[in-house]
Amino acid sequence: MPKTAEEALASFLATLPNYLRRYLEGSDWSAADIRAWSEGDYKRDRALIKQYENLLQACPAKRRVYLNRQREALKGMLLPIKRGRPRKDLDVQESLSLKAAGKTWPANRSCAG
Repeated sequence: MPKTAEEALASFLATLPNYLRRYLEGSDWSAADIRAWSEGDYKRDRALIKQYENLLQACPAKRRVYLNRQREALKGMLLPIKRGRPRKDLDVQESLSLKAAGKTWPANRSCAG
């Protein structure tokens, strides 16, 4: 029986398939790992990952590293989202400089041309 949470985590990792252990530790995968992952059972792997995440609750430092690695992986998959309306600062500066130069928009000009 493991004495500490870290020992419990290490013993749990030792029981996992190599590809899953490398995934959870953030290690690089070999061709054999990729092949084993593609042939593996997704539901079983997901349950083992959940169990690992539950064990991580007792190891804050390792949990932080794991969550940061997961967050960075997700950032790589998401497209950047610009929030709100685009700023018009450059347009305003240009119109103010044109107005200061004495240029104006003719009031009697129609849009139809």
